[in-house]
Amino acid sequence: KETSSKRDSPQRKPPVPSIRDVPKMGTRTEKNFVQTNALDVVMTVPKKPERNVVDDRFGD
Repeated sequence: KETSSKRDSPQRKPPVPSIRDVPKMGTRTEKNFVQTNALDVVMTVPKKPERNVVDDRFGD
């Protein structure tokens, strides 16, 4: 009796292509990665600076 079923198993990755498979030529993406990254950086909320921990007389 099997304890696992197909429903319970996670999705499998597609098989690794054979060394003899030729990649599809001419496929290009329309996404502009540089501009997308720049916009992500500009639109993010700035991080608060870390507090400097200094040992002194008052323990601050």
